This record gives sequence, C-alpha cells and structure tokens, in this order.
Amino acid sequence: MTVDSANLPDDRFGYSVYAVVIVAPREIMQMVGGLRQTLRITRPMIPAHVTVKGTFYDVPDLDDLRKRLAALATRMRSFRLRFDGQQHANEGRHRFFAVQKTYELMNLHRDLESLIGPVSKNAYGDHEYQPHLTIYERVTEEQAATGQVIAEFMDPGAGFIATAFSLMARKGKAADGTWVEVQRYALGSSGGGD
Repeated sequence: MTVDSANLPDDRFGYSVYAVVIVAPREIMQMVGGLRQTLRITRPMIPAHVTVKGTFYDVPDLDDLRKRLAALATRMRSFRLRFDGQQHANEGRHRFFAVQKTYELMNLHRDLESLIGPVSKNAYGDHEYQPHLTIYERVTEEQAATGQVIAEFMDPGAGFIATAFSLMARKGKAADGTWVEVQRYALGSSGGGD
C-alpha cells in the first residue's frame, strides 16, 4: 500500500519521512545542483545521491535505528557505484542517471530493507528497487524542456566509490519542508558515523 508521503506530519523526532542514501561526490553534486538552480526548482530535494532505502516513516525509536545503521556500516566495505552510461526520463518530468545493480549495492539495499522494514512503514509499498541518481523530478513542462537540453551535456563519469551512506530525514511537508542529514555512516568504520 502506498501513502501520500508528501503530506505526512512530523513524528515525535521532528521528521515526516526518512531515506537512506549514498551521497554523490562533490563534482556530481555541483553539476546536478547547478542544473536544479538554473531550473529554479523550489521543491526541497536531497542533494545529488543514490537512494538505497526509499522513503519510510513511522519510526518508533530513532536512536535504535541509528545504532542498527551504525552496526551495519561497520560490516560493510567501500564499493564502486556504476552508472549505466545513459540518462533516462519518465514522462519527461523526471530525469536521472541509472545505476547498475551491482552485487554490493543490492546487498546493501537488502540489508537495509531487512533492518528498517520491520520497524517502519514503507511510503511506496512493494516495488522493485531501481537504483538511480535523480537529476530533477516533478518539474513543470517548461522546466523539463530546458532541463532536457542542459542535461544532455551532463556527464557524471562511469561512477564513484561509495564510502558511506547517510540517514536523511525531511522536516515538514514535501512542498516546503527541508531535508537534513541525520547521520552519515562511514563504511567499515567502528565509530558509528559522523
């Protein structure tokens, strides 16, 4: 079952929804962020990233979740994320770089589903995980037309090394809320994150 996660109220921890992502390196963040600024996208978006565990909510114990994520990160090692070499668009208003389903990425996704799924609610119900890095989404037709022209010249390279994952959370509603990084977890680190 899916819910309208755009309008969920903040929980007792001050967040409406959560996601676990691998934040892109600075050069990709700047490239994607620059296009988003050019398009004047006002809807809050997480800076350039690859979602590993999609939007979830109704977390009963945030401290426990953070500890579980830290324990998972200590068992992981850095790995390469690979782009498939093409840009893709859904109905023109969502443009993204597809990410290959590598063994390491899919294992991390499965581990996060096993860890988070039983103690939260998935906003989008059951669906096949399609890793990607969003360039833009939910834009007007005019923004999409401009974005398509500019995005065709964007090249994120072959991929990047994932050295950490981040627990992100949105304060407020999708239209005017703010995404914040709750905690970053270095892969292979016993320190539990930044």
